[in-house]
Amino acid sequence: MPTPLRCRDNELVSLREQFALLRTGVGTIWLIEAGAGLGKSRLLAEVVSTAREAGFAVGHGVAEPADATVQVAALMEALFGGSTPLLERNALGDLHSSPEQRYWLLQDIQTLLEQAAPRRPVVICLDDLQWADSGTIAAVRSLPSRLASLPVGWVLAFRPAETDSDLGRAVTTLLRYGAKKTSLQPLDAGAVAAVVVDVLGARPDDALLTLAEGVQGNPFLLTELLSGLREERLVEVDGGRARLVEVRLPRRVRDTMRRRLARMSPAARKVAAVAASMGRRFTVSDLAAVLGVAASTLLDGIVELASSEIFVESGESLRFTHDLVREAVRASQPSSAVHALDRQVASALLAAGALPVEVATRLAASAARGDEVAVSTLMKASDALGGTDPGQAADLARRALDLTAERHPLRGPLVARIAVLLHAASRSEEATAFADRALHETLPAEQEAEVRLSIAGMFAISSDVRAEEGRQALALPDLPASLRARHLALLFHNLVTAGRRDSARAMLEEVTQAVRDCDDVASRFALELARSGLMYSDGHFPEALEMVEAALRTGLRTSDDTRVHLTYQWRCDLLTMVDRLEESLQMSTEGVASAQRDRQGWALSIFETGRGRQLLQMGRLADAAAALEGQLTVDMAPQIVSVLAPFSAPG
Repeated sequence: MPTPLRCRDNELVSLREQFALLRTGVGTIWLIEAGAGLGKSRLLAEVVSTAREAGFAVGHGVAEPADATVQVAALMEALFGGSTPLLERNALGDLHSSPEQRYWLLQDIQTLLEQAAPRRPVVICLDDLQWADSGTIAAVRSLPSRLASLPVGWVLAFRPAETDSDLGRAVTTLLRYGAKKTSLQPLDAGAVAAVVVDVLGARPDDALLTLAEGVQGNPFLLTELLSGLREERLVEVDGGRARLVEVRLPRRVRDTMRRRLARMSPAARKVAAVAASMGRRFTVSDLAAVLGVAASTLLDGIVELASSEIFVESGESLRFTHDLVREAVRASQPSSAVHALDRQVASALLAAGALPVEVATRLAASAARGDEVAVSTLMKASDALGGTDPGQAADLARRALDLTAERHPLRGPLVARIAVLLHAASRSEEATAFADRALHETLPAEQEAEVRLSIAGMFAISSDVRAEEGRQALALPDLPASLRARHLALLFHNLVTAGRRDSARAMLEEVTQAVRDCDDVASRFALELARSGLMYSDGHFPEALEMVEAALRTGLRTSDDTRVHLTYQWRCDLLTMVDRLEESLQMSTEGVASAQRDRQGWALSIFETGRGRQLLQMGRLADAAAALEGQLTVDMAPQIVSVLAPFSAPG
């Protein structure tokens, strides 16, 4: 049983108007234009059903690409096909089977319809006329006007056609004769939700509704998707609610796309497969570069895919009509071929000068272990994203780690980098667990020290735990001077933030000498920041402010974004201590905006909580409460103690 028509109220009004005219004894012409999958065939089925219920004589024919050389094939199916044909086939004879006799064939068809229409109204529905043979096109261009004085209704459905094509010229002629034209549009959000209920018998949860909306209102893709999800039990219905169990393209959608592609030329199939590996948008030049051919050789395949509503132009680029279409094209290929194409596309785009970020996702999905180009590219992409999207940067670096061999020299630095990025993205528990697992590997001493350095810099965990990581790293043999200096400076910093000022003072001379000897910017940055905290704890606020400003200048030369954010907030606190309250508040407000823009979750927490404290100190209680709402949770208490009051009270 078909589901109800959704978002087609205007079309149903047009259907009733067409039938009302037929009952008065005059002919009608209704043209239905729609892109692939937008529901013209479903609307035609509604026309056929309604016409039969009204007692009309109904014929229904569908043009097929394979029938292009068979004259008047679709019209002959409509008039003489089925178990109860509209007209008797033996009344026509076999005298007009050749193209040369088409004129006389149409004359005879006209005569038969003139005889049938007075008995009861006739409705002739022809679908997919974009594939119709020249005889059918000639028939629909001439017969409706010849039969206009009789109750013969023509309902003609087709995809958008060029105006200078045979079909386009026929449409122009029919419009001149007074035909009514309807262009079907995608379903709106309300109709999409209604179709989900129609197909699944339950209201969708948010995840399912989001997936359904991904077809961009295409009814055919929507029903195929929902039917596939139901068949493969990827949705669960409970208490009138349909819940998405797994986000995966159903086999039904993949198989439908495979059948569509099978009807196309080999050139079009190849272009579609390569384009699906290139992403949502691509250019003809990029396609040509990947395939190693001249762009001109691809035009026929591209035009074919565009006419089939698989591709659509988007400015100077091309794109798939829907994300689901692209996914279906990919899923219709063997998985080994998809991975090979992804790798081929990435290599070609890199050779053509694409940025690592632009090809990183393809490499992440397609590269095999030991692929050094992929490792290098993913690391570059991770570095590029580290300041703006640390979570995505961490995921790319993690994929690069997966591609390295067990004793690869980059494994330690990658683990350290991933842990820092996860921490910056407010995924601190994941960062700590990840680094702990890595330490169970047999790593060279230098790589182990790199990993422990990343843990020692995670401010969301206890200062004492961070300090212990530093001590264990410093016990490792033969560390490079710069790495040893960084660990010493970070241990000094962690002792200060833990309030262990005597222990920190005891090692200050050693740290200062190690940093001076290696002239390492990162270690000097950590040392200057911690010395500012020590000065603060001794009550030397102006000197502490001067030192933290020196640390900020040094920090600009490092890639330690997390510590730079901490330094900015520490400067805000020191400005408050010297009564520069408005300047402090402005700096915190700018920090909030910066952390939001760069998706630095940990930094955002610092700045929002720090700003709340400053507002509280300024007596702006309502503003402070709004700023601190959601920040002062039990789970965050250790962070607030450790970070926002990092160097304890003076004395």
